[in-house]
Amino acid sequence: MDALISPLMDISSLDNPYLIFHYAYAYTGNESQKDTLAIIYSNDCGETYIPLWSRSGENLATAPNTSTPFTPGAEDWDSVVVSLNTLTDIQQIHFALANISRGGNNIYID
Repeated sequence: MDALISPLMDISSLDNPYLIFHYAYAYTGNESQKDTLAIIYSNDCGETYIPLWSRSGENLATAPNTSTPFTPGAEDWDSVVVSLNTLTDIQQIHFALANISRGGNNIYID
């Protein structure tokens, strides 16, 4: 697993907090190569992480299946907005954008 991990944050005073990101991915069509992208969070300084959002395989795909290395075009990007409203009672929290690769295709994140 590869992950981008945020610094320690306090979102308790925010009204309607959310994470937004854009990504592009093409599924290989091979079930054994079903990659996953997930938003996870930790309220114990990174000792454990709890899933908040995820997509994998064909549900992650933003472009047609291909077994060749994927490079996105302008039309291949999707936007994701993840509400953090259920987490506003946590004063010290880390977020991570995790890529769980099973040898599938390239994933791009913006």
